[in-house]
Amino acid sequence: MLFDLPLNPDLLEQRIGRLDRIGQKHNIEIHIPYIKNTAQEILFRWIHEGIQLFTQSCSAGYEIYNTFSSQLNQLIESAENIDSNALNSLIADTISYTFKTMQSLHQGRDRLLELNSCNKSEAQALIEKIEKEDQHELLNEYMEQVFDQYGVDFEFHSEYSYILRPGDHMHENFPGLHEEGNTITFSRENSSDHPRSFISFTTTR
Repeated sequence: MLFDLPLNPDLLEQRIGRLDRIGQKHNIEIHIPYIKNTAQEILFRWIHEGIQLFTQSCSAGYEIYNTFSSQLNQLIESAENIDSNALNSLIADTISYTFKTMQSLHQGRDRLLELNSCNKSEAQALIEKIEKEDQHELLNEYMEQVFDQYGVDFEFHSEYSYILRPGDHMHENFPGLHEEGNTITFSRENSSDHPRSFISFTTTR
């Protein structure tokens, strides 16, 4: 229940948004009581018929208000003698302006999406760089030294893969190791084949 309507449509959008949350199982019911032939009716009709803010989201509410604020405020100030023709004209202009504004916003978003879409040549170059950095032998030898320095027992499992177990003098830097052992791999291929049983190690710079 909205007992008052703010002049700034963005504030109204915020109020409605507090109700329209993820997980909402029912349609939002909005009740706006107003007194006929008053400023409340003018504002209600302008927001409801002009911007249609009660039935759809509008991300340009404040811009729309700034465009028509002078005309709207004049009608509100003379609410005791409502000029129906002027109000209807204002609502019609607002409908047209709102449509064009929202259309421009959506087109702008589309352009941004296009600018940020995948660049195949850059993507391929990045893939090749990752593949070049993913040198199994180098990482394999480095991690053997790390395990030895930190007291982690390791034994060969398969190509680029080991079984790790906590050593008797292991440092606390590997608290996630289980007594029965963890199987790890330095190979992306092995890691993707066994996503639940393998821990993947890759080089980073």
